[in-house]
Amino acid sequence: MRLRPMAQGVAKHLAAISRKLRLNVLASASLIEPKALIIIGDGTPGDYCMALVAWACDGEKTAFITKPKETGIRSVVKHLKKTLLDEAPHLQQVIIVIDRDKRGLPDITEEAREALEEYGFKILGQQELIEGWLKLFSCEWRPGAEIEITILVNGLAKDDEYSKDTMDVHLLEAAKHVLGESISDLLRRARNEEDEKGRVDPKTAWRLLAKNKRLQWEVFGFLKERRGSLLRELFKQHCRALERIA
Repeated sequence: MRLRPMAQGVAKHLAAISRKLRLNVLASASLIEPKALIIIGDGTPGDYCMALVAWACDGEKTAFITKPKETGIRSVVKHLKKTLLDEAPHLQQVIIVIDRDKRGLPDITEEAREALEEYGFKILGQQELIEGWLKLFSCEWRPGAEIEITILVNGLAKDDEYSKDTMDVHLLEAAKHVLGESISDLLRRARNEEDEKGRVDPKTAWRLLAKNKRLQWEVFGFLKERRGSLLRELFKQHCRALERIA
């Protein structure tokens, strides 16, 4: 699958990972407009990860991708309705990528439903896949115009180790395969002092690792090398979401 950026920051990151790892996922403008859009709802490193997943989901499909300044389901749904659908009214599928953070998956379902209804989406049907990590809403966003909106939730439910569930958790679990025991010190330094269980803050941990650019690219490269196994295992819900794009 190829990705066509709608935002400058995303374009820069996609160009970097595509060039360094030879992914060839960056799509140029063409006469045929993509009918799908991926919205990174919780910032970096979501764009890097979705580039890897797109590469793993081989094929000729193309989707727009963007990353709004404001994060969270409600802000993204608002941006979709008030801006993005005006710019691309032909869209048929939208994937909103967000972190589970500290919420339960049912709470995210309710949050998404409330946000969609608040901004004028008429919900026609609802379905969940991958044990609730994918939430599909069939909607009408204006009379006669239907769209499928998928809430793709980042996380691996490793709540015993991490204080919140984010895209960074997927990368840290991959980093364990690359760094072995040497990652223990990094995770120790990233423990959340305010967390009563003393668990690791995944965003802090990934930020510490990513300071060493070589290590960051080693992790991304390792995931590319294990596209058929580790990448699909750690990004199960992401692969399924992109494979559903028509």
